[in-house]
Amino acid sequence: MLARRQAFTSAVNGKFRHLPLLVGLGFLSFTFLLFLFGPIDYPVKNYVGVVTYFIVVLAVLTFGFRAAARRPAHGSRLKISRVVFIIGTISAIIILVPSSYYYTGYMPWEVLTTIGNQQQAYSSLADQLDLTEGQRGPIIIARSLAMPFMWAVLPLGMIYWQKLNWYYRGLLLSTVLCSLIFSALRGTDREIADVLITGGSAYAIAVARRAHGGGPAPARPATRPQNPLLRRWRMVLAGMLVLAVAGSVFIERKEGRMGTVSAFCFLNSGACADYSHPVVAGMNESGRFATTMTTAYLTNGYYGLSLALEKPFQSSWGLGHSSAVARIYETVVGDSQPASRTYNYRNGDEGWPQEFFWSTMITSIANDVSFPGAVLIIGIFGWAWGRSWIDATRARNDSAAIVFCLATFSIFYFPANLQILQTLEGYSTVLFWLSAWIFFRSRRLVIS
Repeated sequence: MLARRQAFTSAVNGKFRHLPLLVGLGFLSFTFLLFLFGPIDYPVKNYVGVVTYFIVVLAVLTFGFRAAARRPAHGSRLKISRVVFIIGTISAIIILVPSSYYYTGYMPWEVLTTIGNQQQAYSSLADQLDLTEGQRGPIIIARSLAMPFMWAVLPLGMIYWQKLNWYYRGLLLSTVLCSLIFSALRGTDREIADVLITGGSAYAIAVARRAHGGGPAPARPATRPQNPLLRRWRMVLAGMLVLAVAGSVFIERKEGRMGTVSAFCFLNSGACADYSHPVVAGMNESGRFATTMTTAYLTNGYYGLSLALEKPFQSSWGLGHSSAVARIYETVVGDSQPASRTYNYRNGDEGWPQEFFWSTMITSIANDVSFPGAVLIIGIFGWAWGRSWIDATRARNDSAAIVFCLATFSIFYFPANLQILQTLEGYSTVLFWLSAWIFFRSRRLVIS
């Protein structure tokens, strides 16, 4: 019996130990290949340098994750009670009203009006941001204080879904609904992507925890499907449905903003959609637009990276990784020079303004430490990603679970920027949960 338990545990460990890394590497490789060979014609001048640097980044990320995943897991002395869950949910509901007004000019109950005209909602967002410039300080501070709790609701809810009663499940769904309402009022897509990435990351933790805590492998009935996807067909079906709806909303909003589906270019950068590309040549006009627009969102940051790699390093003094931190510094000190030294800002000289286009997460990091230094930071990030995964799944460390979801969130936004640190509320969330994970790790080890 002991030998059987050990064999089963070893098989489970091998199955889940590197799962996030494999998924992350697959996603990043797919998006980079789309950048190189997809239906967007980017005028890249340094293909060899970009490809070489990207391979080095993936190699260091892999080394960091695998090195961390071999270590024993640590539990936590901090027990996250349901109070965190309730505070996060109530905060999300309360803060939706002032956030909606200050950022969009609409109130939450007007969401049905904005859903019918997402182009107008997006235009109103820009107008309202200009109108409330200098007035949003209190709401920014309130969101920054509440976001660590609000952000934790979805991961905790997904991980403990099977143990939640109808009341707590309702609170979870209410929090998600608040995010989707805010997305519809703004006419933006980011909130939908945030929910999908965070929910999927937390679901992976829940599945791995159940597998690790299962004890000896039970005998399975002959009629039970052996494929893990078939065994979880309801979740797979729900995930496919959510992706289909999200994709439809994404394309509809882009069509509304662009005003045409016949062609598009990235302003005056020289990067344009190639509708004669073999991938889209046989599609109708709407299909070509949907495919190329999706490709553009997944890949345009790599072109920004290629432009940045050609530029000399100018340190932004530790402020370039986050536009939120740079804005605070500029407001307090009155000096905008650090922000103007970043690669992102200087990419505007080649028709790639940072207000509209991306330059990848690695470029955001390199603004402060150079591109060689950014490789070292990616190694540390990979280590934290792997450690949080092992602690979250093997030792059931909930603080580590939230840190893992934050890290996975950053991986999926890698082709864009260091998304989680571009707002003060995101910054406070990372600092809060990273501190909770590090300072409350128990000395008790779980051999993984």
